[in-house]
Amino acid sequence: MNNNPIPSPTFGEQNGVLELFVWLALEQPQLPVPYMTFAQYSTPYVTVSVGHGDFEVWRQALGFEVADVQLRSTETFSFLDVEGVYSRSLGRREVSCRVVLSGAGLPVLAERTAAEAVAA
Repeated sequence: MNNNPIPSPTFGEQNGVLELFVWLALEQPQLPVPYMTFAQYSTPYVTVSVGHGDFEVWRQALGFEVADVQLRSTETFSFLDVEGVYSRSLGRREVSCRVVLSGAGLPVLAERTAAEAVAA
């Protein structure tokens, strides 16, 4: 039972999002394979998860600013993440979606800026 007051998007409503990533794969086939998940509630978004070594090439491919990257940590690991809107023209229509890019696998770090972690 779904108690969410905002209707969940259907898989068919994700067609534009899927097209965006198909075009990205065609244009940049060298990108490392990510783990992707699609939002099930309210505003559609995609979570793109990669190892921290692949984070920078994905950040650049999506056009997200390095200044927006956050360094987050738990008791056992640290990770980089950035959120933004990825968009492009597909045919005669503009397609966009919210993307959360996450780079996992960093050991627990002493306090560093996200820009330092990206450069590492």
